[in-house]
Amino acid sequence: MKDSPSDFAVTLSYFDFSGGRGEPCRMALHLAGVGFNDDRIKGTDWPGMKASTPFGGMPVLTIRGKGALAQSNVILGFIGAGHDLLPADNFEAARHLAVLSAVEEFTTRLFAGGDTDEDAKKQRREEFAAGYMKDWAGNISAQIRGPFVAGVIISVADLKLYVTMNALKSGNVDYISANYFDAFPKFVDLYTAVHNHPGIVEFQGRG
Repeated sequence: MKDSPSDFAVTLSYFDFSGGRGEPCRMALHLAGVGFNDDRIKGTDWPGMKASTPFGGMPVLTIRGKGALAQSNVILGFIGAGHDLLPADNFEAARHLAVLSAVEEFTTRLFAGGDTDEDAKKQRREEFAAGYMKDWAGNISAQIRGPFVAGVIISVADLKLYVTMNALKSGNVDYISANYFDAFPKFVDLYTAVHNHPGIVEFQGRG
């Protein structure tokens, strides 16, 4: 079950939905056993608080007595390093951080705007799926030892990949097949392993 808002020393602020850049951070805090205030921001409240965040965006991790930390990958790296959700070896940890960066680049490209109309959006997404996305999935697959990126131990990189896959598997991303990753067995295995991880089952209230 997700942590309920309370007077914890740690607060994670993100929009009021399960997904995006905030959800892997929520999952990581839960797996780490860190009690936190799950501060879910309504869209109508965001404009009034945007200027108060470190970089004008969310998620934001605030720790009482220390301050606010922003940028999702930095938050994931911070939680991971402190709670065994990143490898202890510096090189291996950097390999996982590179996966976080690659996922961030992928989502930025996928949801880039600027399409002049629906036909242009359809063409861009189809070309994206046939080109960049296919190469990206192959490159990420090469980083997955199985079932997780590190092998048998879950990490923050797995959480970010899982949430990104969830968004696509929902079928709500226009012109990208919900079954796209079925062609990449390591993605399927990673998704299943994260989904069935006891900590994630508990977080999602499926226990």
